[in-house]
Amino acid sequence: MVKTSKGFTLIEILLVTSLFAMVSIAIFYAFSSGVKLWQRSQYLMVEQQAALFLDQMEQELHNSFLTKGLEFKGTSKQCSFPTVIQLPANFNGEDKSSALTDHIGMVEYSFDYEDKTLNRRRANYGQALKKKFFPPEVVGQGIEGLRFSYLYSPAGGSSEFQDHWQEQMPLGVQVEIQFPEKYGSSSLKRLIIIPTRI
Repeated sequence: MVKTSKGFTLIEILLVTSLFAMVSIAIFYAFSSGVKLWQRSQYLMVEQQAALFLDQMEQELHNSFLTKGLEFKGTSKQCSFPTVIQLPANFNGEDKSSALTDHIGMVEYSFDYEDKTLNRRRANYGQALKKKFFPPEVVGQGIEGLRFSYLYSPAGGSSEFQDHWQEQMPLGVQVEIQFPEKYGSSSLKRLIIIPTRI
């Protein structure tokens, strides 16, 4: 009588175990590479949002002007100024499909430290005179900090920066945005010269 055993040999068990280990390692490396790429893309997205924010602010500062009742105000954390803004032709909210048109108004840029967002508020001329703005728009997320400083030239002196500015237009606005990177934080800094003062 011949015995037939129903089971696996030691070699079969070792072979299956080693194949399972190799497949597990391959899946782990693929997953970990995907997570690293995703993290890198998140850092790049925050940097890109900061650059777009600077471009938008530069365009609006280049369109800024002095007008009665609306004045330039700036602190190290917030900056508001009269400029040409685009609003729907019927901006009362009744017709959402209307085309955008240029309006004299005011724009305010600020940073929300709690939500880590860059915010922009707009107001048409009538609203700005009453110090009422449309609800804030988030123009950047994941930001660590924002700082404004204002370029001026004292009589007979060289140009200097200060943290607060009010009423007349400064020569320029320096904007510094801090954002996270893989090994700490980085910043973008841009000096925006205001053409109306040249």
